[in-house]
Amino acid sequence: KSQNAAIRHQPSPLMILAGAGTGKTFTLQNRIVHLINYYEVKPKHILAITYTEKAAKELKGRIINQIGSRAQTMTVSTFHSFCFKILKEFGNAIDKIVDRISVGTSQNEINQFIQFESATSIRGNEYLPVLLEAIQRKKQVWFLYTSYVTAEEKPRKVSPLFLKEYRNRWYLISYDNKQKDIRTYALERMDTPKILEEEIHMDNDFDSKNYFKHSMGITAYKGESSNIILKANTVAARYIKSQPIHDSQTIQKETKDFTHFELKLLISEELIRTILSYGNEIEILEPVELRNIIQERISGMNTLYKLN
Repeated sequence: KSQNAAIRHQPSPLMILAGAGTGKTFTLQNRIVHLINYYEVKPKHILAITYTEKAAKELKGRIINQIGSRAQTMTVSTFHSFCFKILKEFGNAIDKIVDRISVGTSQNEINQFIQFESATSIRGNEYLPVLLEAIQRKKQVWFLYTSYVTAEEKPRKVSPLFLKEYRNRWYLISYDNKQKDIRTYALERMDTPKILEEEIHMDNDFDSKNYFKHSMGITAYKGESSNIILKANTVAARYIKSQPIHDSQTIQKETKDFTHFELKLLISEELIRTILSYGNEIEILEPVELRNIIQERISGMNTLYKLN
């Protein structure tokens, strides 16, 4: 009776205190199955922590036997394995924080020798908790938003899907029910966001990983990505090798004077500005569409600075 009550408990915090041999694994296994089948919780959103690797493997195997291959996307591991995964994925950021704490006990001493990058504009970060709550609860949100183009503040009502940070700014990726499309909103231009009681609505499941797979920054993936080939001189090539423009970056050709890089990306404003930041050190060879855009920008700069 106690096991059944635990298995069927609603999706909310639940603590079970039980001794050895009382059926804890059985209860955990069937609670996960119940959450997936009854509450339609997606397996990829489930995390189960076990004491040993063997137990993790057995638990996941049992659940797969019950509900099939869709359970493969679950995360079932030991506490140490899961923490290692986090460290591996966010290691650079964590190292930066730890290093800052451990360099010295005096803040003045730290600032005397080390300067850390800091955001000049952090307005809107206070809205992160309410937006995250809306995403987790699958509720629509309402807020006022100011467009950079019109400078007008207008109300917005959207289905929040994902929060993304880019260059020290936070953005909300959402689905606009009226426009039937994905829309991105900068938190710094929001005001008074509120969680509504209406459930989120979207025609298809949103997969953030695939959505941003071939894009830079916060540009939405709309249309086909392009195979981009750029030629960089020796100095620029070293920078690009040490800090790739995108995960898809590969070296196509390398000589003493130049390196040809290939990327698979959506042509976006972020990409264009990155290319222009290298000045005359890189040249776009393909596609023609991107090369023409760069030429137009350079022509505009030429006019602005009144060069012959």
